[in-house]
Amino acid sequence: MAGNEFHGEKGWREDLFLNAPYFLTPGKNAPKQDVASIKRFACYLEAQPKVIDAGLHDRFVALTSHFPAFLSMLLKELANNTPPELRGPGFHSMTRLANTPPQLLQTFLQSNGTNIIQAASQFERRLTRFISNAKAQKRKG
Repeated sequence: MAGNEFHGEKGWREDLFLNAPYFLTPGKNAPKQDVASIKRFACYLEAQPKVIDAGLHDRFVALTSHFPAFLSMLLKELANNTPPELRGPGFHSMTRLANTPPQLLQTFLQSNGTNIIQAASQFERRLTRFISNAKAQKRKG
């Protein structure tokens, strides 16, 4: 989990992997010495190797990385006609991921689309509940 919104060399930083989790999702037949080699490589990068089930990894990454990139893009589109001087620091923080290259977003959908859609659906339910609650609060005055 070491990345940013920039593509290629623009995204590189010397400390990119420093203390970042480096997830390993070995298959059931993966030789232990191969997993150990990859762990050593992650440590060489100064990352923190962690073994995790591939399906669990994909569900969590969809929710905490892939879907937020799409959500960021949608928020930026929504504010397209807002004058730049009215876009505060919170907006800039929330839309940083909107700079993710479209090719990378397409890769996310191809490789993890089911989980991304599930995360979006969970978000939709929460957003709908928020809207209903906000309307009720507004009516109360």
